[in-house]
Amino acid sequence: MKKNKIPRKVLRIILIGLGAYVALIALIIIFSFPPLIGNHCLPDQLKGKLHEDFFFPSIRWIPRAATAFCFAEPPIKLLGNQNYWEDAKNGELGPKPIPPPGQWQLTVVQVKKGWPLYIPYFALTTKKGTHFRIGCRWDDADNYYVLPSIGFKL
Repeated sequence: MKKNKIPRKVLRIILIGLGAYVALIALIIIFSFPPLIGNHCLPDQLKGKLHEDFFFPSIRWIPRAATAFCFAEPPIKLLGNQNYWEDAKNGELGPKPIPPPGQWQLTVVQVKKGWPLYIPYFALTTKKGTHFRIGCRWDDADNYYVLPSIGFKL
């Protein structure tokens, strides 16, 4: 019996398209005005601080400003059973970044209001409390985004 495999040509096209999309978003973020990345996106208590919360000590020298973004708030929930919401600065509701046990979410973050560019975020928490997340995380308490955000907690 022959397995249904995706042809290499199709995979190559998908990877090139994904790479081009990531490059486009990176260029837009770098050259946008006002800037979408930096210290001005952070709350006062985190300005000038390093990522001392990173798991690997070898990368704790990275400044928080290098991963802080001022994207449109709040994120948009596409899929999931999460029903735990928070107010954004603009008064709109968005899904909390860490789902309660037994819930999950797939959301997208709009880079800038009116722009057709989105960055994904996926998070789930098992019924036993194990949490996993990856993507562009909204900090609903301090109203900024962290990219990249990868987390796993038992």
